[in-house]
Amino acid sequence: MGGDYNLHSRQWDTLFPTTSSQSNLAKVDALHGALGHNLISPPDVVTHMPDNINLRGSVIDLVWADADLTTSINIRGQARGLSDHAILDVKLQTPPWSLLGTPSITKGSDDEINLLAELAQSLSDILPSEEYPPSDLFGLYPIPYDPTTTLETATRLYQAYQDAWTSHAQPK
Repeated sequence: MGGDYNLHSRQWDTLFPTTSSQSNLAKVDALHGALGHNLISPPDVVTHMPDNINLRGSVIDLVWADADLTTSINIRGQARGLSDHAILDVKLQTPPWSLLGTPSITKGSDDEINLLAELAQSLSDILPSEEYPPSDLFGLYPIPYDPTTTLETATRLYQAYQDAWTSHAQPK
């Protein structure tokens, strides 16, 4: 993930004072921490060269990547054309399957039939077996709502679909 973050921090620009709010910097750290990203932008390599000659350049264009990926970045300040931002060339390692094509399932194939059968079994294992009156769809008989149970159920459904997809999808 990369772009013009327009944030100043000593983490990536040790020469420029930290003028961004600590809450904004904390949000960026929290976001990328949650995504498992590392900052791959090199510190102190200027990416913003203001047209106003009274202002100094700074590092505000940043790139983060998954911590487990091999990456490289090249900051090309002289190749920016009419922009006041450097071009950031980023190379990311791609998973081996990406060379084969995106995994998919052909409609009507045995893989599709097996995927659907596995999903049906998973759904019957995960979802409650009692049936609610059709009028529940209109809220006449409210179904008890428990955020914890709902999140757990959604997580289990997502995992069931992901597992079924992974076991039956093939690269094109």
